[in-house]
Amino acid sequence: MAAQLSLPTIPEALGARLIGTGLDVLLLGLVSNQVCTYAAEYGSTDGVYLRLYVAGLASLVWAKSLVNLVYVWEKFITRFGDPTNVLPAISTYENRLVGSLAILVVTTVCYGQLYYIYRLYSLSRKNVYITATLTLILVAAFVLSFASATSFATLGVVGAQRTSKLVRAAYPLIIIGDISLSFITAYFLLRFRQNAFAATANKLTRLIVLVFQTAAPATIIAVVDCVLIYVLPSLSAIPSSFLMTLANLWAFSVMWTLNERNDRRARAADGHGQAATAVHTMVNANRAPTQKGHAVAESRPSHNREEKR
Repeated sequence: MAAQLSLPTIPEALGARLIGTGLDVLLLGLVSNQVCTYAAEYGSTDGVYLRLYVAGLASLVWAKSLVNLVYVWEKFITRFGDPTNVLPAISTYENRLVGSLAILVVTTVCYGQLYYIYRLYSLSRKNVYITATLTLILVAAFVLSFASATSFATLGVVGAQRTSKLVRAAYPLIIIGDISLSFITAYFLLRFRQNAFAATANKLTRLIVLVFQTAAPATIIAVVDCVLIYVLPSLSAIPSSFLMTLANLWAFSVMWTLNERNDRRARAADGHGQAATAVHTMVNANRAPTQKGHAVAESRPSHNREEKR
């Protein structure tokens, strides 16, 4: 059955876009802070490929947010009071803006997933079968999503039915890939990763660390968007508005995980320091009775000599 495009009301369309933009700008600030932290901590020590990867991620996030701000200006300022604002785009210019924004979102998400795939490959001790399967699923989802974004950029509302079909084909792959990536990463983190948590960390701290190291927030947003598209098609403006936050959540999770290496090293140093202190204490405790025994043994000959005299 052909997918039907449901048009929201003006409050639904513009309200969702405004809220999504506010969250996008907030997350942009958080990602920028993480990028600055990375530059200060690892900018001169990490390999050139990783530094180029971070630079590319930051460029994608900023480009996406700038294109979205241009689109919001067009919607809220240029076309203020226009009753046709419920449509995603009514001109070639808007088609290109929306299409470019969708392409940047899709590319940023895939770019972030590449890091987690590589990280899973290392965590799983180079398990080719797991990483290759997840890579195929996520690449297929990226191809379909990219085709959907390109279709809208070139055809606009005229090609909305084709775009909707491509989106509906991509979302099952996205959900399967994201959920599998998060849960499998969590499994290997808990099983093999040393110093993943501080020895004194409470349950809440451990949960926060695990959530961002597995990109769980981005996975949750993807699932919510999928539910809105399939179950509540009348709210079709909400998923497209909140997909911008999905890209920033992937970027923030990647940068938080990269910067969290400092905390792991500190925890490892603490662990080694505590172990060394414990060993030193045990050695001193064992030496004390021995030294006391030697002192007693040395005092006895002196005492005997005095008795002989």
